[in-house]
Amino acid sequence: MMELAILLPFMLLIMSAIIEFGFYMYDFIGVNAALRAGASAAVQCAADGTPVHDDNQLRRVMHAAHGPVNELLPAEIDLVPLTADPAFGGAHTSVTVTIDHRHDFIFPAFLFEGRGSIQIRAALKTLRIPGTSS
Repeated sequence: MMELAILLPFMLLIMSAIIEFGFYMYDFIGVNAALRAGASAAVQCAADGTPVHDDNQLRRVMHAAHGPVNELLPAEIDLVPLTADPAFGGAHTSVTVTIDHRHDFIFPAFLFEGRGSIQIRAALKTLRIPGTSS
């Protein structure tokens, strides 16, 4: 009984750290999946160069790609279109997709010095290519 009383708090701490790390990695991978899905949808343009998806549709695509745990909020997604982007020769349009997602910890009190959340940031700049809509 004495050994269990001594070891149980450490075992619970290690188990909760493993669970917390798993949820963080799930959220991190979900943010990157949402970024890829949003950039993939943002690339698509009609033959005349007009985007196939508007901002609300891009946000819905990214929300669906992230997953249900610790959902991605529309306010955490930033879409910045740029006409005549100098990074792509000045003649093409681009869009920068940025996600600034807050990951809430499950066990913040004893694992992370009371910090209840951490920011997960990801950004991707992509060229809009005319004629790529399906």
